[in-house]
Amino acid sequence: GVGPVVGDVQMAAGGVGIGYGVSWIATNAGANQVHFRYIGLGALYGPEIAIPLAQAGRQQHDISIGAYFVDGAGGKPIVDGFDLAWVEGGSAAAHSFGAVYLQRIAVNLDAAKDPVAGGQPVGAGLDGVQGGLTDAPPLVVAGNARDPSVTGLHGTNETILSWVDNGGRINLRVWNNSGGDISASTTGLDRTNVGALASLRALSNTDQQHVIGLAGGGFVVAWVTSTQASAANKVLAARIFTPGAAAGTFTAGPIVILDTLDGTTNALADLQLTAHTDDGGFSVSWTAQDSPDGVAPATNAIFSRSYTAGGLPTDALGAFVYHAP
Repeated sequence: GVGPVVGDVQMAAGGVGIGYGVSWIATNAGANQVHFRYIGLGALYGPEIAIPLAQAGRQQHDISIGAYFVDGAGGKPIVDGFDLAWVEGGSAAAHSFGAVYLQRIAVNLDAAKDPVAGGQPVGAGLDGVQGGLTDAPPLVVAGNARDPSVTGLHGTNETILSWVDNGGRINLRVWNNSGGDISASTTGLDRTNVGALASLRALSNTDQQHVIGLAGGGFVVAWVTSTQASAANKVLAARIFTPGAAAGTFTAGPIVILDTLDGTTNALADLQLTAHTDDGGFSVSWTAQDSPDGVAPATNAIFSRSYTAGGLPTDALGAFVYHAP
C-alpha cells in the first residue's frame, strides 16, 4: 500500500518514547507525495496517511522527521507523535527549491499511556490544536528554500526548524510548546544567516545541514560548506545553542569546525546527527568515497565521529566500509 516506488525513508521515536513515526516519499505516475505511519509498541496504529498537496501539480520531497509530545497534569504524557517537514515545489529532484512546510502529527494516549484504542494519528497545529489532515499544513517559507531539518527538545518541547535559502544560508526558527515563535529569544543569532561568516562563506552552496536537540536542553546545527580558500576542500561545521537563563531562550555559540574534509570526501552525502543520552554530546555520520590504500578503486564508506556538547571530538574519525574483493 505504499505505492510502486518508495524513497527518502525517515524514522524517529515519538516524543514520549512509546512509538515511532515513519515517513517516506511515494511516487505514483511521476508524482511525489509524503506518506507516513505511526508504529506503536509492536503494532501499527492507524492507516497509512498521505499529506495532501498544498497546490495541485506540485512535487513533495526532502522529508525531515522529529519527536513531538504533550504532557498533561502532573507531567503525565497525553500525546505522543512527531513533526514532519518537507519541501513542495515544481521539481521532484532532491535538494531542489520550493516551499517548506511543517506539520505536527499527534497520537492521543489513554490513562495507561497507550494509543487510544480505535484511533489514528491526527494533524495538529503549532499551537497543539488538533484537526484533520485535510487542513492545509502551516507554510513556513513561501519559496526558494530547500533541505529542511526539524527536531523537538525533550522536556521543554520547543520545535526547531532549519533550512537553506537560495543564498546558501542556513535559516532557523524556534517555536515553544504553545506555537509561539520564540526565535527572537535566541541571542547571538541572525535568523537568516546561521552559518555564513567571512571564513565560512559557501562558495558553492551550504549543503547537508541538520539540526538536533541535545540532552542538556540545547540544540546543534551542523552543515558542510566550502572554505574561502578553496571551493574543492570542505569543512564540517556546527553551531551549538545552549539554554539561556530564562526559560524558552537560547544563546548561539561560535561556529565550530568539527572536521576538515579533503578531496577524497567531497562527494559526501547522507549527513546525519545523533544525540547522546549519556553525556549530552552528539555524533555526526555521513557517506563518502574511500579507498582502502589510496590506490584501489574507491567505494562508498560510512564515516562517523562523536563530539562533546561543546563540539570537541571524543574519538578519532571512523570509517566503516565494505570493499569488494
